[in-house]
Amino acid sequence: MSHQLRLMPSTWDADAAFAYMSDFSNAQIWDPGVVRARRIDDGPIAVGSAFELEVKFGPRTSVMRYEVTRLVSRSVTFRAVLGAIRSEDTITVEETTDGCTVSYDAGIEISGAGAILNPALALVFRRVVDRAATSLGAILMESE
Repeated sequence: MSHQLRLMPSTWDADAAFAYMSDFSNAQIWDPGVVRARRIDDGPIAVGSAFELEVKFGPRTSVMRYEVTRLVSRSVTFRAVLGAIRSEDTITVEETTDGCTVSYDAGIEISGAGAILNPALALVFRRVVDRAATSLGAILMESE
């Protein structure tokens, strides 16, 4: 799996930053590659909570259903599978003296016969994550 890790400082309170980040429908705001995002269940975010994201990757858009697979303290993992493509994002928020640090670890891979495309996918994916991290970093430095 190709992983891209970005660490972003934030002036936000750690709990507020985690609440924002654990609601993956907010990805529509901070990720330029997300055309549309919505939560598809109700209640507090927990393991099993689900989000539908319409993502643009190259010239195509696809709808991916992300599910919370792990939620511990201020760390959440979202996983989606679309055919042979598997995506996994882990977001962790750590408190600092002047706000917090948000760790965004995004991973993607193609399985099966398409796995031969993983090296090229990794190159494109790096640019996708760079754009998302730049946008997210700017938001996290704004007032809450």
